Amino acid sequence: MPTSGTGRARPGRGRTGAGLDAAPALAALVFTALATLAALAAGAVAGWPRLAAAQPGLFPAEPTSLPPSPTPPAPRGYSDFSRAGAGFWGPGRESAPERLPPTVKVGLFGPGQGEEAVELQRGAGLALEEANRQGGAAGRPFELVWRADDGAWGKATPRLVELAYAEQVWAIVGGLDGHHAHLAELVAAKLWVPVVTPWAADRTIDYANVPWVFRCPPDDARQAEALLRHAAACGALPLLLLREEEREARVAGERLAEAARRLGLPQPEQRVFTASADVAATVAAARAWATAAAPATPAAALPAGSSPAASPPARAILIWGRRQPALRLAEMLRRGGYTGLLLAPAALAVPEAAAIDGLVVAAPFDLSRPSPAWTQLDQLYGARFGEAPSALAVMAHEAMALTLGAIAEAGLNRARIRDALARTVREGAAGSIRFDGLGGNPAWPVLVRASAGRWLPPGEQPGAAKGCGGAR
Repeated sequence: MPTSGTGRARPGRGRTGAGLDAAPALAALVFTALATLAALAAGAVAGWPRLAAAQPGLFPAEPTSLPPSPTPPAPRGYSDFSRAGAGFWGPGRESAPERLPPTVKVGLFGPGQGEEAVELQRGAGLALEEANRQGGAAGRPFELVWRADDGAWGKATPRLVELAYAEQVWAIVGGLDGHHAHLAELVAAKLWVPVVTPWAADRTIDYANVPWVFRCPPDDARQAEALLRHAAACGALPLLLLREEEREARVAGERLAEAARRLGLPQPEQRVFTASADVAATVAAARAWATAAAPATPAAALPAGSSPAASPPARAILIWGRRQPALRLAEMLRRGGYTGLLLAPAALAVPEAAAIDGLVVAAPFDLSRPSPAWTQLDQLYGARFGEAPSALAVMAHEAMALTLGAIAEAGLNRARIRDALARTVREGAAGSIRFDGLGGNPAWPVLVRASAGRWLPPGEQPGAAKGCGGAR
């Protein structure tokens, strides 16, 4: 073996000649293998029709020619995940607590102050009291555990984790907007705890396809489309969208544009307002825009069964934003002399908005025709708190009631509670609530119209055909 000047063998040098001799053989072997694979592939492709003929159904037959077609073939549809969502295929259904806790804890997650905080806690609290009168779950009473979601994500997230881990709640009700519902969704996906949102309408909650999250109200896309169709039926297009500079309203603007494009209606004009700014200039500009001469909506673009109004009214204005800023803007528009069609989403399905004459709201359920269940809740709520429940209070009551019902049915097991929620169909104070495969409620909103502090169906507004007359 060759050695270096130090007497040590130099690795590999003794095989140099043998390696060179083996190279042609290795190259020939690789070439032969590639040629064999190519031949096999060609033979397999050539043999497909014979194989298909010999074993029917194994491979689809390939036609030798296609008949002429005047129209392209119909496109294949995409899978509708709302009919078959992700589901939960993980473990946990077989487990049970080693010993029953003294109370069955349920989390409540929402704003720590303001009207919405009060309405959320009142509605949910009444539902919990009713469930306890009926025996609770597993022979134990329910206990409500409250955490505020105020502050940035970094502050709110630990409170949700605390509910799931430290408090060991069996489910969480809360998330009044898309921002906080998505926050709860992130936690639920990791901690496997059911979350039911009573008020958030953001459809992207469903898009995440987290099988632990359930949305009770009609989504923002259906609200936008229902309001747009109503404006079209009234001949009040194109409409003006006044949206607050915040996430929910921005997403709603996208939903409205999508609906207009899909229905073949004029695209809405969009303008932004902020809660802190003086809205007088916004009101003046909106009035000028809405009362400007506008062509009537073509009959072909109207929804089926509709016809253009005989005398097109002022163009419609849709306000989308948080409760108080949107209310303030709607009131100023009416005081400023705008008498045309004024529209709003479910966020304004509140008692104060019923005093804004002619306001049409896409409510989460029919506020104009109380059901027996709603009448009973109204009496209970009024006796306790001295006022009628808002739509939010009703939805909070229903979300908590169906959650507690799922716990009582499934027992103390989060995975089985999730399963029970997924198959829930509740007929209660807010009408029918059920969940599709993505955990969203597929219901459409119900349009109602404000008149002298009450909610009426749009067509029952005195002196307003089809609910298109605006303020009197």
